[in-house]
Amino acid sequence: YLARLLCERGYDFSSTSDLETIRDMKEKTYVARDYDADLKECSMSSSLDKSYELPDGAKVTIASERFRCAEALINPRLVGVDKPGIPQSIYNSVMKCDIHLRKDLLTNIIIAGGNTLMKGLEDRVTKDLKNLLPESSLVKVVAAPERKTSIRFGLVDPFCHLFLPLTLNGL
Repeated sequence: YLARLLCERGYDFSSTSDLETIRDMKEKTYVARDYDADLKECSMSSSLDKSYELPDGAKVTIASERFRCAEALINPRLVGVDKPGIPQSIYNSVMKCDIHLRKDLLTNIIIAGGNTLMKGLEDRVTKDLKNLLPESSLVKVVAAPERKTSIRFGLVDPFCHLFLPLTLNGL
């Protein structure tokens, strides 16, 4: 998606080798705490612009693309995908669980995987989840430093003691 956004800006990243460059650039993206405010800021000034040097020495300036790329994780409709984003998916999953488990689940959310390395994702998921829940609800989202590779090696399940009886009973 970042490549498509940069194409809209006039940059061409169509070759296979460009994918690695795009991956490196994606690591400089962030999740806006307030998407609309950052979008407005970008349209009024260049304060959020960042320059990125390509392997050939050319420079690329990325502005709203830095957070518009990440916003697809929060609001997939921006890229034409009719699915819920991360906060809504977490909310939907938690609400399908027994009511007595929800408090524990909401205060022990672990995000993992390469895309979770985007700065601000933890705060944005927390903010958006709180907006979906009653005001008194507690939410704790954890983004461990090793989250890029933890998805490959498996995470310790902090709730295994809750589900072990279900597993033992064959559910």
